[in-house]
Amino acid sequence: FSFLQGVSFEISAMAERVSGLCKSYVRNTGWGFITYEGKDIFFHKSDIIGRPPKDGDVLTFVLAQSDKNPGQQVAKEVDGGSLGGSLEGNVKWYNELSGYGFIEHEGQTHFVHHSDIDGDLLLEGDKVWFDIAPSPKDPNQTVCKHVVRAGGSNPPSQKGTYGKAGAKGEGMKGKMVQMMAAMMMMKGGPYGKGGKGGGKSGGLPESDTVFVKSLPVESTPDTVHGIFSQYGGVKSVKVLPPSGGRNVVAAFVVMNSVAEAKSVVENVNGQVPAGLQKPVETMFAESRAEWGKGEWGKGGFGKGPY
Repeated sequence: FSFLQGVSFEISAMAERVSGLCKSYVRNTGWGFITYEGKDIFFHKSDIIGRPPKDGDVLTFVLAQSDKNPGQQVAKEVDGGSLGGSLEGNVKWYNELSGYGFIEHEGQTHFVHHSDIDGDLLLEGDKVWFDIAPSPKDPNQTVCKHVVRAGGSNPPSQKGTYGKAGAKGEGMKGKMVQMMAAMMMMKGGPYGKGGKGGGKSGGLPESDTVFVKSLPVESTPDTVHGIFSQYGGVKSVKVLPPSGGRNVVAAFVVMNSVAEAKSVVENVNGQVPAGLQKPVETMFAESRAEWGKGEWGKGGFGKGPY
């Protein structure tokens, strides 16, 4: 009986939480040390609960015996880190070349720009800590701030610096993207070569509606909806029938907001969205609310933009 009591007491003592000072934490490697009673206690990113720590944070943890080095103590259930925001979410989608994506939190998605990420390359499905703030361009929209990947960092990118549509990417890929973006800009708006104006907006003001060209001929409203849902909320989609025997089609995609439509126009043009094999062209179209009596899906567009 006394022996069992001793074992119970030892387990209880080992499970007791103690506190120490974060001496170092290297996010690229995912490990660090906590100073506790004059000793440096090792901890691994897999043992962090809550936000990642930074040097100087007061951390609470449980002392345990190392599995790899018998006789040495390590820190488990490390808590008290202060990196990143106060909300926990998951990366729904992130385009490294374009430098933006979306983070999901409690069923809602929020736009994130690479300038608001604390040194990490985000990957789809990553758990992150962040804050939500009003968009500086549109206070009715939200953006993510102070974004930090939970645990350690992903491997550094080899694709170069960010830019709209990846136009500032370094190396051959960046140059190819630049050439594609320039070619798309020269082709004018959604009315073809003789259409209204040129540039990525087709000469039309910003709206919630995006005109998308060079989609596969087999595209359906459902497939197009799925592709552009990666970039934000999609209200509705209208796929136009192919013309002149071409093997590509165009579509109107109505986003939930002008901000999300603008993000698509500025960052997807000339890119190959996930789910497709070739680049698409994106530009603003007249908002559906301005299309007069034209109706989607009933064989005509009335006084619409096409």
